[in-house]
Amino acid sequence: MARRNTNEDAPIFQMQDNKAAILQEVAERTTEKLLQQHSPEFVLNDAAYKELLRLNKKHPQTEYWQGIYRSLNRLSEADLKAQLLHMAHQYAEDIIGRFDPKVYRFATSMVPYVLSLFLDPQLTLRERHSFQEKILIEGHVDTARELTKKGTVILVPTHGSNIDSISAGWSAYRSGLPPVTYGAGKNLFTNRILSFFMHNLGAYRLDRRIKHELYKTVLKTYSLVILERGFHSLFFPGGTRSRSGQIEQHLKLGLMGTGLEAYINNLRKGKDKPNIYLLPMTINYYLVLEAETLINDFLKEQGKSRYIIEDDESSKFIKTFSYMKKTLDLDASMYIRYAPPLDIFGNRVDDEGVSYDDQGRAIDPSRYVKNWSGEIVMDEARDHEYTREAGAKVAESYLKNNVILSPHLVSYVLFRYLVHKNPRLDLYQLIRIGAREAQIDRLSLVRAIERFKQFLARQESQGVLRMATTLKNKPADMILDEAVYYMQMFYSKEIVVMQADKLHVQDMRLLYYYHNRLVGYHFESRFSSEILDPVADSAL
Repeated sequence: MARRNTNEDAPIFQMQDNKAAILQEVAERTTEKLLQQHSPEFVLNDAAYKELLRLNKKHPQTEYWQGIYRSLNRLSEADLKAQLLHMAHQYAEDIIGRFDPKVYRFATSMVPYVLSLFLDPQLTLRERHSFQEKILIEGHVDTARELTKKGTVILVPTHGSNIDSISAGWSAYRSGLPPVTYGAGKNLFTNRILSFFMHNLGAYRLDRRIKHELYKTVLKTYSLVILERGFHSLFFPGGTRSRSGQIEQHLKLGLMGTGLEAYINNLRKGKDKPNIYLLPMTINYYLVLEAETLINDFLKEQGKSRYIIEDDESSKFIKTFSYMKKTLDLDASMYIRYAPPLDIFGNRVDDEGVSYDDQGRAIDPSRYVKNWSGEIVMDEARDHEYTREAGAKVAESYLKNNVILSPHLVSYVLFRYLVHKNPRLDLYQLIRIGAREAQIDRLSLVRAIERFKQFLARQESQGVLRMATTLKNKPADMILDEAVYYMQMFYSKEIVVMQADKLHVQDMRLLYYYHNRLVGYHFESRFSSEILDPVADSAL
């Protein structure tokens, strides 16, 4: 159950008071780490060279980097180290967020009102307040809340939309968790209103255009320092948004590796609450704002020249306000599910922060980082393997806690039906058949949906995935009508349309995108025999 957040003793509330110390620590530790591997001249040369390659000749910073590049041969070793420390400090200052407790309280109290204003200006004050109930939060929320008192947590959500960070941060607030800090692309801070909320809801800025080692080390060190200081964090292990619509399984492990390093440093320092916990969560939307652009990017990249992009400019300018206004009509705008928490090694954790191995035995996670004599040590190869195993557990958790909604279920059935009826066509040929041939008898589809719903219910009973509560007692024909309604709401072209007793597919790309939410479970090999073959239906 959602509750009001009262965690104002969390370290992030003292962020502004400790800002100077954080910046200095990040700069010094960055410089120390880089100098263990390279000379200061090498690091500065790498930064200047890559920035000059990136920047336009007329860019105002070009002259600055040219000056750095020309000065390298003239400066002494001490001056080069001082220059490196200065630049590390500058980057850290550019990255670090602001956090004002008063503004945080105001911002979080205003989120539902601001969002609902975007959704529908006609709402009354009372209706605006009820908007927050459209974000359904479920799962292991109580355990997550308890663990924030036992150590430092890293929220690791699935990532399908640019509004995920706001959704996840809002869910944490509503669930009584302390605020989290998270990295957001610097380009997102150009909007003054969005920037205001992101700054004061824990966001720090990262510039994905900068590729040199100095910047990347500052960024990683900043994350490490704030974790060691007990700042709860948010990190998307999938990296960028899922282009295909599929639940992420190939995760980027950077921050999880940083979490392990922070845990080891906490142990070495004798910190009172050294543990770092991973809190996997799935963010599940009926409609994804950027679905058209994302699936186009995916198909273009995967298919190269085989994918023919239609000249449809509307897919490039998805209107956020239109999306929000239309999704207000849904019974729920999204489901956010907190999965069972894990320790930094991927072991299950209970409410008291106790770790358990795969056999259900309580274990001391600190033994993973001790050598034969009991000393706490860093070991790059060992720690990399630990992080890889933790990442695999997070990916597994995503699948088990993926909440299936009506558009996912219906899209999967319909797309697999079309694959079954067109066995000689590959993905790109199937996508190109479009509305000319992609149609199915309504009664046949309803029967297949009912069988697949029963199949998914059996999968849920085995812990394979989750079905939305609203699906469980809803007849198949109502599930179909609901999904069709949603899939006609927003995009430049309706995904499906119902004409008489036939359902016609208008946009195979988006049908494929929503179908992909159920890819990864290997249901495809069983679909024809268990779902379609027993259904007496008419052909396409």
